Amino acid sequence: MSEASLLAAMFLSAQAGFLLLALSQPRNWKLVMGEAAPASRWGRRLRFGGYALLAASLGIALHRDGPSFGPILWTVSLTVAAASVVAWLTWHAPRLRPVLRALVGTLPGRRHS
Repeated sequence: MSEASLLAAMFLSAQAGFLLLALSQPRNWKLVMGEAAPASRWGRRLRFGGYALLAASLGIALHRDGPSFGPILWTVSLTVAAASVVAWLTWHAPRLRPVLRALVGTLPGRRHS
């Protein structure tokens, strides 16, 4: 992979990880999805997925820039990704709804009305 595509993958995985962590909180789930939060096991699954994506972004950063600069790049990308998720949840939460409904509808064990 090219340097630019690794950088994009690192940032997008960090952003997706923070989004999953945010959606694991009932208040943010209701804000985005417009319905009550799912069962607590879904919250745990969302948190696990969020942490896994953050770990993946660290792995990509270490692969891309090594142990000397990779953690610095990862820390910067975490800051930008977290700020972008906060901005999305603040100003554009309903726009995330169709994407998340499609994603949640494909997960096993989740019935969507």
